[in-house]
Amino acid sequence: MFGRKFALQPKALAKFLEKGYNPDSGDIKALSESLKMVTKGPKNFDDCIFYAIVKFYKYFRDDVMQLLYTYPLDAKTKNGEPFWRLPKRPPTPILKFDPEDALHTTFVMSLAVLTAKIYQIPFPANFRSEKERLIAAKQAVSVKIGEFVPSD
Repeated sequence: MFGRKFALQPKALAKFLEKGYNPDSGDIKALSESLKMVTKGPKNFDDCIFYAIVKFYKYFRDDVMQLLYTYPLDAKTKNGEPFWRLPKRPPTPILKFDPEDALHTTFVMSLAVLTAKIYQIPFPANFRSEKERLIAAKQAVSVKIGEFVPSD
């Protein structure tokens, strides 16, 4: 996922912007993804922080809770053995973003900066500093994130 989001798609977009669309290439998917990136991409660094906190909740709350919904702690395999047995361990979801947790704030700031770099959006020069991470964390906390709804 990292390679696709931060290497392949941006390279395809750069190629599209540099050379334009070649109808003979037959690469409609690359054109579609490039147009989506341009039209739905962030416009400023605040949008990058919004994107990062949404992804934080998706990866560390929603995806984990979906896995636990699909395979509850008491789930059994076809053979009747516990699904969650060594080496598999059940994950623990992060239910709420903690602006005081360095791992939480580092993830959000790092993803926001990576996104800003892709879209050539200015970002804080000292984004690695605790001060900048806390500023981004305050913005991230203000984003309204919906409750998790399991998918069948």
